[in-house]
Amino acid sequence: MATPVRVEDADAAELVTAGDVIDVLAAYETHAETAAERVTVLTKAQSEEGGLLVLATTTGQAASLARAQAGARLSIAIHPR
Repeated sequence: MATPVRVEDADAAELVTAGDVIDVLAAYETHAETAAERVTVLTKAQSEEGGLLVLATTTGQAASLARAQAGARLSIAIHPR
């Protein structure tokens, strides 16, 4: 499944390319958690509102990312190649 995700820091999104494996982190007011682990970047787009990444996810990961986008600031951690 292809899942679009907007991350807060457009510069961080600029660091990844198609094929990279990342974790998506969700920062809430009181805590942070991993919203999706080891997802592959399919493509990306940049805008003034942050970096838009399209990720290859499972249905469960897509649901977790949707919940996180509704109430958290999203960032990424990039796995080494």
